[in-house]
Amino acid sequence: MKPVVIIATVAILFGAAALPVSAGELTRGVWRSDQCAKPIAPPTDRTDTQALNLSVANYNDYVREVERYVACLKTEAQEDMRLIQDGFNAAQDEVQLDADAARPRGTEVK
Repeated sequence: MKPVVIIATVAILFGAAALPVSAGELTRGVWRSDQCAKPIAPPTDRTDTQALNLSVANYNDYVREVERYVACLKTEAQEDMRLIQDGFNAAQDEVQLDADAARPRGTEVK
């Protein structure tokens, strides 16, 4: 591999890793949401019919909360992916400009 390509690759990887991210958090390969609150499953009470009916209603509410949570996770993850891609593209453009500026005159690629 040519030295410029190696330097460019390292710069891109470190540049992308140092991006400020306003959405989720990535630590040691594990992504976690910063904006979405995971719902807590309700307990089930089977002591009598009325308690069981209330438990079913609570469970149905919980399912709706889970749906909102998953939608929130998706939105947040997509924003993180967009930020990472934008940062990667910016770092790549920057290092390409540096490489172009460092190229000796008369050696331009056609």
